[in-house]
Amino acid sequence: MPIFGKNKTEEEVKESKVSKVSSTSKSAKKSATRKPVVGSAVTSTAVVKTPATSTASTPAVISAISSTPATNAGQPVISLVPHVTEKANFHAEKLNSYTFKVTSSGSGTASINKKSIAKAVQTKYKVIPTKVRIINTAERNVSYRGRPVTKSGFKKAYVTLKKGDKIEIA
Repeated sequence: MPIFGKNKTEEEVKESKVSKVSSTSKSAKKSATRKPVVGSAVTSTAVVKTPATSTASTPAVISAISSTPATNAGQPVISLVPHVTEKANFHAEKLNSYTFKVTSSGSGTASINKKSIAKAVQTKYKVIPTKVRIINTAERNVSYRGRPVTKSGFKKAYVTLKKGDKIEIA
C-alpha cells in the first residue's frame, strides 16, 4: 500500500522507463550535432561529435589533433633563476657551487627533484653538475608599507660543478 499516490501496474512502469530512455537519447543526439562557434579560439582543435551516419569528417578531426605539438609530453617545465646574494657569490668563487631559485610550471613544486634540476642545468648552461642539494625556504611574515604580509616560500637549489666548469651569471 503506497503512502503517496497509487500503485502502478507493470505496463505503466515499463512505459515510464521507455520514455526516460528515449528522452536521454534525444538529448544525446542534440549534443552530438552541435557545431563550434565560428571565430572562436577553440575551432582549430575542437573535437566535433557527428552522428553515426556521417563518418567522413572523423579522420580530419583526428589528424588536426595529432598534428598539434606536444611539449615535453606532460613533463613540468623547470625554470632556474640565479639566486644572487653574498653567500651565493662566496659559494660560487670558493666551492664552485651555484645557487638557483627553482620554480615549476607543471603540477606545483612536488615534481621538482635533484635529477630534474640537474637535467635543467645541463640543458640551460651546458655543464654537468656533480652534486645537487635542495632546500625548501619557509614563508615569512614581513611588513610591507606598515602592514603585515606573508612572503611566500620557494625551493632553492645548490648545484656543485666539477673543477674547471663555470656558469656565467650576468
